[in-house]
This record gives sequence, C-alpha cells and structure tokens, in this order.
Amino acid sequence: MNAVLIEETEDNFIRESIPPAELVAEGDPRSKTWVAESFTSGSSVSTGIWTAEPGTLKVESYPVDEVFTVLSGKIEVGNEDGSVVHVEPGQSCLLRKGWSGLFRTVEPTRKCFVTIDSK
Repeated sequence: MNAVLIEETEDNFIRESIPPAELVAEGDPRSKTWVAESFTSGSSVSTGIWTAEPGTLKVESYPVDEVFTVLSGKIEVGNEDGSVVHVEPGQSCLLRKGWSGLFRTVEPTRKCFVTIDSK
C-alpha cells in the first residue's frame, strides 16, 4: 500500500457544485471538490481538497462525519444554539453527521477534508 498525495489534479477532480437557491442564505457559495482517495473500511471514507467562493449555506442535516483543515481563507460554522466556530488557516473543525446550522465561507477558501459515511 502506497502513500497518496492529497492534491488538486485533473484526475482527482470530481465536481463543481452550485447549491440550489433555497439552500443559499447569502452570496454565491459555489465549490469544487477533488477526491484523492476513497475506500471502505466498515464505513465509506473519502479525503481530498475542497475550494469555495464566499457565501452561506443553510444545512438541515449534514450527511457525513467530516474533519477538515482550512489551508487558506476563512470559514464560520454557525451552530443552532447561536454559537459560531471560526476556522482559519491551520485550524481544523469536526462536523458530525446530522449537524444543522449555517456554513459560511467568509472569503475564497481551500480546505483539506476527510469524510466518513457510516450509513
């Protein structure tokens, strides 16, 4: 088994996402995703790079567990209780499956992520 570099390559690019208008609270939070590796180990696990433009998404139930580290830019995660987690370059955040709130990309952002979908 070899080490895998997590990077933005043409081979790793999987999609550009433009969220539906009803999920956008502000801005134009379109994003791009590169997946360097996916595998199953009792759960479905993916890792890659995600970039996005400024904007805010309303999230009713996050579909997976995710740990991400901001590489550049800024993200604000607004929880249902009104608290806000500010994530800046070099900082990491955990979003649990089922999390609800506002996901705000404050400025053009690049993050490295690992998702786990235990279904």
